[in-house]
Amino acid sequence: MMNKKIYSLFFGIICSLQLYAQNLTFEYQSSQNYLQINSYSGNTAEHAYVVKFTANTSSLNVPFWKISVRLAQPITNGNLTFPANKISLQPTGTEGQTVPGSIPTIGQIGMPSNVTLQEGSEVFLVPQSNAPLYVNTTQSGYYFNFHLKFRMVVEGGAYLAQFPAWTDFYANLIFTAYDQHNAIIGTIEPGPWNFQIGNITGTIPTPTPQFSIAIDGSASNALLEFKTKSDYINGVSVSYPNALVVNANTDYQVRVKSIYGSFTSYNDALPLDIIQLHLTPSNDNTATVYPIWLSTNHQKIASGNSTQGAPTFFDINYASKSNDADLITSQSGQYSTTLVYEITPL
Repeated sequence: MMNKKIYSLFFGIICSLQLYAQNLTFEYQSSQNYLQINSYSGNTAEHAYVVKFTANTSSLNVPFWKISVRLAQPITNGNLTFPANKISLQPTGTEGQTVPGSIPTIGQIGMPSNVTLQEGSEVFLVPQSNAPLYVNTTQSGYYFNFHLKFRMVVEGGAYLAQFPAWTDFYANLIFTAYDQHNAIIGTIEPGPWNFQIGNITGTIPTPTPQFSIAIDGSASNALLEFKTKSDYINGVSVSYPNALVVNANTDYQVRVKSIYGSFTSYNDALPLDIIQLHLTPSNDNTATVYPIWLSTNHQKIASGNSTQGAPTFFDINYASKSNDADLITSQSGQYSTTLVYEITPL
């Protein structure tokens, strides 16, 4: 179950180009280098980057080529860090010239519509092109050029509230083109992008609640066994480590109830409240837990803060009452009920 102050900026452009067979090069064409964010809706630079392939050749055939992008270093101003996964690149078009035919489109290449940057990781703007870089002409020294255009999107959201007005961040992106054998055609580093947090206005958006909850397979059929006299006198217990997994982007609570009004076997029944359930937070989980005796009523067994998009875990523990008259006088057999766990906003 379970997005002013204006500075005049100048940046030197650094391009690292590598010559490829058949004179094919991968080059930086142009880009913006400044974007200001003034609202919790984020902002978009429509003409963020243009990269291109060029070649002076009458014969070229490079199938299954790729283009990746990665951050040279974290996006920081020395004190604060801007989250890389709030920035994405989107292809907006292609242009250029080749013979025979025409330059392939975004759809013909098979480019994803949105690629989110990842801290410390290379991501692919073109995972593997369905259209080759291709020239076949009798014209000597034909000039092939192929431009790919990208917009940059800074996602909106409440996270922007943590940055003071007029905070500047700088991002260096590195683009790399590969051939079908993963050999590098070329690498380009256009230079720093300046993201400036302006005087953000408006109401901080409330995130849409998103929740998930799951029971690990080992705990989906929990079992308490009474085998000896000591089991009836002292009670029995069982624990399932990391068996309950929750994920929530707001404060949450976990509740549980039994579908049936008792533990039942073929010929007999036992009351639900002979069994206690309690959770144990695992690792760095800071949730608060509440032991309960089983019931058909919804009962809160845990509450916690947003998990920030990461799963958090609980051990599930069941234990019987000690020296319980209902257990001692019950008929032998297998007694069962079905529990329902749910997660809701707190």
